[in-house]
Amino acid sequence: MSSESAIPKGSTVLVTGVNGFIASHVADQLLLAGYKVKGTVRSEDKGKLIAEIFEKRHGEDAFSYVVVEDMSAKEAFHDVMKGCSGVAHMASDLTFRDDPNLVITPVVAGVKNALKAAASTPTVKRFVLTSSSNSLTLPMPNTKYHLDQNSWNEISSKEAWKTEGYDPAARPVHIYSASKIEGERAAWDFMEKEKPHFVLNTVCPNFNIGEILDKRQPGSSSGYIRALWDGNPQITGILQNFPPQFAIDVKDNARLHVAGLTVEDVKGERLLAFNEPFNYSRWVESLKKIDPSKDFPPAPENEGKDIGTVDMKRSIELLKRIGVAGLTPLDESVKQLIASIS
Repeated sequence: MSSESAIPKGSTVLVTGVNGFIASHVADQLLLAGYKVKGTVRSEDKGKLIAEIFEKRHGEDAFSYVVVEDMSAKEAFHDVMKGCSGVAHMASDLTFRDDPNLVITPVVAGVKNALKAAASTPTVKRFVLTSSSNSLTLPMPNTKYHLDQNSWNEISSKEAWKTEGYDPAARPVHIYSASKIEGERAAWDFMEKEKPHFVLNTVCPNFNIGEILDKRQPGSSSGYIRALWDGNPQITGILQNFPPQFAIDVKDNARLHVAGLTVEDVKGERLLAFNEPFNYSRWVESLKKIDPSKDFPPAPENEGKDIGTVDMKRSIELLKRIGVAGLTPLDESVKQLIASIS
């Protein structure tokens, strides 16, 4: 691993929403890299579980947590950020509700609250915001496209705020996407207008797959593949109709967050986190490599593929600079997922 670090080794990084699938891996990678982590959770029960997980993995003193019930409340993060050298703001809304006022508004408020708290905390040197592939584009099966750091989804915010003439089935995805788009744009606007003392980077990941740190965690996107493995008919049906897109190993995504926090020359960047394209058939193919005797429902007729391209040169370079040989193959990510729940 590179010796350069924009924040002092052994210092504390705040990870909001630390009990989430991706956030728990960001915390885990920070702890492995020699930093301490303070996490925020929305309830005491969630805090106790994630603290138990990290105590088993890293000992008693490396991790602590604070309950922040409402990230949109005024000064929600001011006190908890004291003494931190870096911030990974990962708390968001994954409810896929169909009211933009209940999703977009609090998510953007949470981003602004975290940035304002960082601006009032002199020790904070780095701030990483977890954005999304949906900030760049919606899934586009069977369509040639190319994504890079300058790509933006210009559709979802318009659709999310419509009061009439919208597609009810597509609305929740547009609202979730718009929360990520507007949250990230609010962050860049804050940096431009307020010119705080810290550096901002964002990470834009697609579908995360890989190890679940504890069987009691739902596993978010990995939970879908877990359910397919377990034969859950409801989730299998969802996956059969899930739009093809790209997968990224959750540890690689987490390591890109660490790079955004620690690598000195990463300043004001959007780091993309994509690896291999998938559809339902690709998941079945990967799972059957683990157990060829398992049967899965057939793929839908005329199943689509993601044939887009993504500029991952910078992200791969940064992974290598922090000691990672390259992106984890999808089959290996699936293998690690199944091993973690077996």
